[in-house]
Amino acid sequence: MQYNSPCFVIHSSPVVNKLRPVQRFPILVILIVLVCAFWQVALFVNTMKWDIMDYYLPTRYFMGESLRNGVLPLWCPYMSFGYPFYADPQSGFWYPLNTLIAFTTGYNVYVLQAEFMLHLLIAAWGMYKLLQTLQVPPGAALVAAIVYPLTGFFVAHASHPTLVISMAWMPYIFNWFIKLLDEKKYIWAIKCGLALALCLTGGYVVFFVFACYGLLLMLFYHAYINRNQPGYLVKTILLSSVTGVVLLVLCSGFLFSVVQALPYLKRADALSPETVNVNQLTPQALLSFLLPFATLVKSGAFNTDVTMRNIYGGLLLLPLLITGLWYGNRRRNVLLLLLGVICLAAALGNFLPVRSILYYTLPFMKHFRHAAIFRAITLFVFILIAADGLKVLYTNTNKNILRITTIVLVLQAFV
Repeated sequence: MQYNSPCFVIHSSPVVNKLRPVQRFPILVILIVLVCAFWQVALFVNTMKWDIMDYYLPTRYFMGESLRNGVLPLWCPYMSFGYPFYADPQSGFWYPLNTLIAFTTGYNVYVLQAEFMLHLLIAAWGMYKLLQTLQVPPGAALVAAIVYPLTGFFVAHASHPTLVISMAWMPYIFNWFIKLLDEKKYIWAIKCGLALALCLTGGYVVFFVFACYGLLLMLFYHAYINRNQPGYLVKTILLSSVTGVVLLVLCSGFLFSVVQALPYLKRADALSPETVNVNQLTPQALLSFLLPFATLVKSGAFNTDVTMRNIYGGLLLLPLLITGLWYGNRRRNVLLLLLGVICLAAALGNFLPVRSILYYTLPFMKHFRHAAIFRAITLFVFILIAADGLKVLYTNTNKNILRITTIVLVLQAFV
């Protein structure tokens, strides 16, 4: 096999040939690795704790018991002196997967942990398909896809199902939007609207905002590079409008309930600049980029919540990042790197002015706390760049690339 790349000519390699049997069943490989990595959760040896037990288990259990007994859970009398359950954005009432599970098996500790594992599988498979769309070979795409749900963000936020759900659907949003831009087919507009709806109804609303900003950036970028093609912008805007219509239709109930509840939600008001930087990623927590378990030793030294201090992406992330930037699709990867660095700077909260700039300039940036959640986008784009670097190692025969990557990896080990 041989095909042209913007940077070099790519040939099949013995490494790729040896991995072809594994690539025949990528979903099975992903599942096995995830079960091995999260065996205590997957095999129900230990339970997760904190928010998932304090809030999500009671709400999901109430929803399941109500639906299985023929009661629509519009009002929950058992928490907060009673409140409109359907209007709680994090209740899962409008998320189809939660509704299906609640109506069939109902919820308990075991089901909740199985749902967590399911969303890790959804995340990995979505990343695998996204990387294939970006023309990353199956073997390299499989490795990078497995890394995605094993990053520090997913592990640290295992107790926050809405954050996990949001990032699980993120690859599908961008994969189908890229296909929309490239193929100009309505099916991709519909699928993108579906992925956005799942991210919004089941996830943390902030990540839906992140996704919308990302789609806008992609739209502007593609409009610029195709500015000489007549009718391109009109066609793209039309297809994007279809995505918006699908999103509004699928989320109409969710949006109606939230609008109804806004007068009674304290979080609907703009937060102060000090409040939005609560639980920021402190500079000392950047140590987790190389040593993730260091953040669990002398916890007070990191001066932020334990779930907000992990940004680990694997020991190979840095050298593969450099390889992708140098030998891969340089223009695309540089733009992704810029986005990742901006989000990392925003995650640092008060330590840099970026989060404050976003607070005063972009809509919706005044309405959520926890600056550290920006690191999710950093890890997402860094994996895309690293996958491009892994593509080089899988398919290029230039030994200098291997030597440079090895030197960088060795130097990283001594930092």
